[in-house]
Amino acid sequence: MCTHFAFKTIQLSVEILDHIFSFLVSHRETLITCSKDRVLSPIVERHLYYHVIVHFGHETTDDSNYAFKPDCLSKLISKNPRILYYVRILQIRVEFKDCPRRKHPYMKLLDEFANTLLMFPVLECIILTYSMDYDMEFPDVFQAALVDRLSCPTVKELHLEGLGGQRIPFSYLTIPEPFTFRNIWRVH
Repeated sequence: MCTHFAFKTIQLSVEILDHIFSFLVSHRETLITCSKDRVLSPIVERHLYYHVIVHFGHETTDDSNYAFKPDCLSKLISKNPRILYYVRILQIRVEFKDCPRRKHPYMKLLDEFANTLLMFPVLECIILTYSMDYDMEFPDVFQAALVDRLSCPTVKELHLEGLGGQRIPFSYLTIPEPFTFRNIWRVH
């Protein structure tokens, strides 16, 4: 348990605390508890928001501590903009079911999310995970924002995955010519 008292008696540098918290990335509940301490919060947040999932459609309970609906993530960023600098892995999970893709309400939400996507300055990895109920095309505004983020020098990986873990053809994205993936060294 993290308490302010414990850190009053033991003086540790920010670098050491940061290193300690880096081992707790898989222990979300501990990081959440520690983030409530006003002294530790700036250090812990770096690890708490390292990998963020934004989901369009059905929520999953296994990653509920760092998975957000698009509007909730936007509100969180509005309250605490420094979170944008902590996110290194952004997973965009889309689950389309029982609706023609062009008329699906999540298509509009993806376009609206494009503005938020453009705000992440230091992403290293983007993961697109979506259902394979039918062939899918991402909306134009969203794709333009995605291409913009892929051209950032910090982005090194792009993953295209189906919800069942299957790989998705890269052709599902419309990438404008003469775009090159000079920074991307891994495309899955």
